[in-house]
Amino acid sequence: MEKEGMLNKTVKVEGRTLRTIFLLIQAILAYKFIPLKHGGQKAVHVALLGIAMVIGAPGIYAIFKFQKETRTSRGMYSLHSWLGLSTIILFIFQWVIGLCVFLYPRLPDKRRAIFLPRHKIAGLFIYGIAIFTAVTGFTEKLLLFEVRGLNQFGAEAMLVNATAVITILFGMFVVLSALLP
Repeated sequence: MEKEGMLNKTVKVEGRTLRTIFLLIQAILAYKFIPLKHGGQKAVHVALLGIAMVIGAPGIYAIFKFQKETRTSRGMYSLHSWLGLSTIILFIFQWVIGLCVFLYPRLPDKRRAIFLPRHKIAGLFIYGIAIFTAVTGFTEKLLLFEVRGLNQFGAEAMLVNATAVITILFGMFVVLSALLP
């Protein structure tokens, strides 16, 4: 596949990744910034996480399909690959457990109160892994493009690096916003 076609595919995958992370951000901050009663905030939180899962699933399929078509890798060969798969598995597990504990069947309030801080910390941990996975993905693609002739000081390289730095800074802002009163 030519370099321009590969760059276009990468931009699409990164766009899907950033949309998914954006939805995770909205879900994390739903309880702080959405002016609804608790039940409404909970519904928004669950819905945004569900939408993030729906958007993310075809992205994973596209990545494996792209790698197979271009023969760019042999599968799960990098830290980015392993982090990505771990993030998805942990995210799905956290979402299902959250549904079971907080929505259906409802546990007694005392048990939910015990589980809630753990749910919040686990969610922020998974979000942190998602941010780290995105940054390792940006770096991995940039290195791949450099091997194939991309100017390491060109506009594309600067855009990828700037996106990675902004992703890290914004991720830190979200975690602090979620933790601070």
